[in-house]
Amino acid sequence: MTARRAAPALLLALQLGLSVAAAPARADDSSFLPPRWLLTFGLQGPLQPGGGLPIGLLARVDFLLERAASALLVHAAFRTVSLEIGAGPNVWAYGGFVSFNLQALVEPGFYLLLDAGATLDDARRLPDPASRRIGFRYGASAQLNVNYRKGRLWLYSRDTAWAKGRLAREYDTLADMAWDTELALELANAVFVNAWRGARRRLWLYAEYTHVMAVGNPVIAARPSVGLVIEQLWRGATLDVDLSYGLREGPTRGLGGILVLWLALP
Repeated sequence: MTARRAAPALLLALQLGLSVAAAPARADDSSFLPPRWLLTFGLQGPLQPGGGLPIGLLARVDFLLERAASALLVHAAFRTVSLEIGAGPNVWAYGGFVSFNLQALVEPGFYLLLDAGATLDDARRLPDPASRRIGFRYGASAQLNVNYRKGRLWLYSRDTAWAKGRLAREYDTLADMAWDTELALELANAVFVNAWRGARRRLWLYAEYTHVMAVGNPVIAARPSVGLVIEQLWRGATLDVDLSYGLREGPTRGLGGILVLWLALP
């Protein structure tokens, strides 16, 4: 795998599904509150020989100012070539049935910045990572999570919208677009079935579909997936193993895998 292929692909990790999710909400446990600290570690890569993307990495920390149903949430996420920092309110209601957070974002990193007058064809010819320069993104995101979890059934929906501006025009290799302002929406829906329940540990099998669209590009990502979630792998740890297939034509098409570990600290 060459460095030229690796740099843009590593940037895709968060955008393709390694975005942090709060620890699973329990609609059948009204005393559940989000953890004070949530650490997220993830990796993603292709599962087909000679195709797809090299492995991407994510490390993120979320901190609630207080462990309560509504509190200020602060996060920092390292995404291989950038560091996103955000802060804003986080609200949980009805025992975690509904959660919502709103974040103001800043994201310094190394991006493919375009010179004045550069066309999309010019951007596609840029040598990557040699052409990456220090850049800066800013904006806001909003995420709504809905959980219905009762007995062996868990229905999950996540809607995430974000707007990002840039100090300089940027070529996004994933979306194959030259962005000044980015307006995007991610929709993810999943059905979980409890396959095994021990004294503390639970094993969930799930099927999910994720679709990401933006103004100017209706399909940034389209990805059905199946996987398993192990709760309380050890105290405070949740593991997600995900097998997906990218439907969009381009570097993300085909079989891929995602592995995410959440560590919840009270």
